[in-house]
Amino acid sequence: MLQDLIITLDLALNGNLISSEDKEWSVELGLQQYTGIIKSNMTFDLFLEDHYDQTLENFPLTDIKEILESLLSFIN
Repeated sequence: MLQDLIITLDLALNGNLISSEDKEWSVELGLQQYTGIIKSNMTFDLFLEDHYDQTLENFPLTDIKEILESLLSFIN
């Protein structure tokens, strides 16, 4: 899953069109469901469960890509 998201982030950062289904990522951490959405302004907006009107954070795509690459490297 991490590798797929990294590939999608790289495509977005390089100006490629991303399908709407590939722009949204969800993961369950503990008892909470988090959803991240790749936005056209090159940010990754993070939401808790289905509260799309309450953004928890937004991050530059480059930062998210670096974090996920580091996590993937650590796991491997």
